[in-house]
Amino acid sequence: MYARLISCSLQTEKRLEFNDILRDQVLPVLKNEPGFVDLVGMVSEEQPDHALGIAYWKTKEDADRVYHSKEPMLDLLKPLLTDAPAVEHYNVTSSMFPQAAVGKAA
Repeated sequence: MYARLISCSLQTEKRLEFNDILRDQVLPVLKNEPGFVDLVGMVSEEQPDHALGIAYWKTKEDADRVYHSKEPMLDLLKPLLTDAPAVEHYNVTSSMFPQAAVGKAA
């Protein structure tokens, strides 16, 4: 399994809107993509202007295909941000997702 982590600084008053956009606009698009496993959005209690989004994919190729063709999804969040988001990529080595094939991403 493969994960793409997006870390961003939000305008503090926009933190609820961040969750709404992930749930109502980004997630419906991703759910229809082959290889999509899950999307987790989080906002920090200690740093109210900090948020994370983690998208899980069966393979790196699945994620790459979607993000190369659907990068405008990130544009939905840009009005809420104070800086450019940081994007990191991970191979998932353990998981509780029942449908996940854990191990080295193909």
